[in-house]
Amino acid sequence: MPEQIIRIAVMSDLHCTHEKNDKSTYLHSDLCDTPINQNPIESLKQLIEKEELSTDILLCPGDITDRINKQGFVSGWQYILSIKNALKSKNLIATVGNHDLDSRGGNYNKIGKNLNKDYPYNIDEFKEKFWSQNFFVLDLDEIIVLVFNSSFTHTTKEKAEQSIITTEILEAIEIELTKTKDSEKFKVAMCHHHPIKFSNMDELYKDGDVLEKGDHFLDLLEKYNFHLIVHGHKHIPNLIYRNSLPIFCAGSFSSLANLHYWDKKNTFHIIEFSKIHKKSIIYVNGIIKTWEYSYTKGWTRNQKNVFPCLTGFGYTGSIDLLAEDCANWFYEQNMHMVNFTELLKFKPDVQYLIPTYQEKFVNFMREKYKLQFHPTFDNAQQIIRIEI
Repeated sequence: MPEQIIRIAVMSDLHCTHEKNDKSTYLHSDLCDTPINQNPIESLKQLIEKEELSTDILLCPGDITDRINKQGFVSGWQYILSIKNALKSKNLIATVGNHDLDSRGGNYNKIGKNLNKDYPYNIDEFKEKFWSQNFFVLDLDEIIVLVFNSSFTHTTKEKAEQSIITTEILEAIEIELTKTKDSEKFKVAMCHHHPIKFSNMDELYKDGDVLEKGDHFLDLLEKYNFHLIVHGHKHIPNLIYRNSLPIFCAGSFSSLANLHYWDKKNTFHIIEFSKIHKKSIIYVNGIIKTWEYSYTKGWTRNQKNVFPCLTGFGYTGSIDLLAEDCANWFYEQNMHMVNFTELLKFKPDVQYLIPTYQEKFVNFMREKYKLQFHPTFDNAQQIIRIEI
C-alpha cells in the first residue's frame, strides 16, 4: 500500500467572459445557478458534494478569462475560489495564460496584478516573485510546486506569438531548486504553454507558441527529480513521457475552441500522487481521475471519445511483460470472469499506465491472451475470457 498520498485538482483554460453572445465558452460572468447542468461551476459543485471529493491543492494553469475580458477575469477567479472551497483545498495556485494578459493594450499585466489578493497565490512574497522574476517555488508540507509564467513576454501583439523561458530564468530557477535537491517530497511544475511540441490536427494551424527552450526547462525538472509538469493552452487533454518525466496537458474546463477538431470534451481532473518506499528506493506513482462536461448531463465519467476517465503515470517498464504476468494470473484463477479490483491487488502497476500504454496493454491482452476488460479498461469492473 502507498505510504503517502496527496491529491491535486486541475481546472485549466476556463475562458470566462462577460460577452453574452460569445458561443466559444460555456462559462459566462452572469450564469444562473439553475439549470445546474447548464452551469459547469454549479454542476461541478454538485459532483463534489455527491462523490465527497476533496483535494490538498487546486491548480489553475491559466487562461481564466477570454481575450483579456476584465469582468470575465474577475468572475472566473471567483468561480475558481468557489471550487477551492467546495474541495476544501488548503492551497489554490495559478499561473497566467496568454488570454489573461493585455498584449495589445500597452499595460499587459495590469488586470492580473490587481485582480485579487489571492492571485496567483495568497502570500505576498510569492506574488511579488511571480511578477518580478516570472516564477516562484513553493515548499509546502508534502509537496514542492514550481510555478512559471510562460506568458511574461506577451507585451505586444508580435511578442504574443511566441513564449520562451530564458537562460537567465532557468539559472534563477535552478538556484531555488538546489535548496530542494535532497527533498523526498512530491514535486510538481506548472506553466501555461506546452513545453514540448504538441501537433495540431488541422494543417492550417501552425504552432508559434510552444515554449522556446522548453527542452532545457524539462532537463532542469528531470535533474531535480520532478514527478510531473502540468500545463494548459492546447485545450486537448494529453499525457505523455519525456524520458521519465510525465507531461500532462489538462485540456480546457469550459472553452469550446478547438475541441470540435479533436472530437473532445471539456475536462476537470484530480491527480492522486502516491509514494512507496521499497528498500532504499522511493517510487512515486500517480492516478488521474477525469470528468468531462456536457451541457445536458453536467460532469460525468462515462462519455466516449475523450481522455480516459482513469489513467496514470509512474510505470515505464515493459508492457509485454506486464500483460503476460496479468494473463498468467487470470488463468491461474480458473474462472471465466474475474473482478478487476482483484487484478489490481496482484499487479498495482496496471493503474499507473499513461493512455498510449493503456492502449498497448489492452491490445496485448485481447489479441495475445484472449482477455477483455469490461466495460472499458479505464472504467473496468471485470476481466473476461473471450474467443476471437
